Amino acid sequence: MGLPPWQNGIVESFNGRLRDELLSSEVFDTLAEARYLIDRWRLFYNHRRIQRALGTVTPAAFAATCTALPPLRLAALACAAAPPCTQGASTMQQLS
Repeated sequence: MGLPPWQNGIVESFNGRLRDELLSSEVFDTLAEARYLIDRWRLFYNHRRIQRALGTVTPAAFAATCTALPPLRLAALACAAAPPCTQGASTMQQLS
């Protein structure tokens, strides 16, 4: 389970920008129009808008420089999302 939304400043900052720069200034007539405009804003935000917190580069340019970490594997996500074990200590002994 994650943090409550008011305790994750990065997500809240992004949500505020999305709301202020796009959602509050547009009236969407159809779902297709909303998807199109939100996708255009996302592309602008990631590829054209410079972020001071990233050293005055775009998020896409910054992400391209982050090669130190190996790519995330789906198996690791599956293990992280697995339900907790309910069989107690005997299962932990089987794993060792």
